[in-house]
Amino acid sequence: MDKAKEKLLIINSHAEQDEQLTAKLLSHLAILQRQGVVRQIWHRGLIPAGEEAESALHRAFRESDIIVSLISNDYFDEFFSLLEDALHREDAGQAEAFAVVLRDCLWEEYPLLQGRKVLPPDGKPINSRDWDSADQPFRKVTEQLLRHLRQESPAPGPIPSEEESERPAGDVAYVPPSEEEEQRFKESLQRRMEGLSREAHWNPEDYLHLEALAQQQKGNSFQKKAVRLDQAVLKNKSARSFLVIGEPGSGKSVALRELCRKIL
Repeated sequence: MDKAKEKLLIINSHAEQDEQLTAKLLSHLAILQRQGVVRQIWHRGLIPAGEEAESALHRAFRESDIIVSLISNDYFDEFFSLLEDALHREDAGQAEAFAVVLRDCLWEEYPLLQGRKVLPPDGKPINSRDWDSADQPFRKVTEQLLRHLRQESPAPGPIPSEEESERPAGDVAYVPPSEEEEQRFKESLQRRMEGLSREAHWNPEDYLHLEALAQQQKGNSFQKKAVRLDQAVLKNKSARSFLVIGEPGSGKSVALRELCRKIL
């Protein structure tokens, strides 16, 4: 079987303001599936009625080989974490990530997009009036993806065990990262941490020191869990995931950034 046909391409776009541009891009990208370059082009419109959208999205992310994020100001405002997830998967060698600039925005000011695969060429937005025709930017994006994916060789992967082969469809087994993948992820994370000072809302004073916070909140059951999270991330080598719960603005992201700084 042609390995290229096994590739799953996911269109990562959730800003309602971008729906018309997204639909038109999807109609152009359909040739990738018709030509057998990818097995399927997944987008949120394929989520079955009644299925929880967030679960379907995370499953598609886990299974995807190619992630195309459609960016705009509205996307950055509401779904920036999805772009981060896509780039993390690329840094870990688990998928390829592309960013398509739908509408004019200051995407160049985001450090994590520096040196990434941004389309159309030179990051010129699809909705720019400088194109020769309304269809030209969509064709440019499709041509670039088609050319790139046809040249790509599928990355080697581990041979599944008998247990993994019998695993029901959609139930993805955890595969520990190789030392090389782990190193690439750490280097990428280090670059992102260094770039935080250039982002609009970053302030060094926003970082929390978990030990000091634990002392202030001594006896608080939630804070005890925060200290245990600190210990778990640093010492528990077998755990694969952690759940951090809190109200918006309570400091979840800030606390995890501090943990990242400590780990690195």
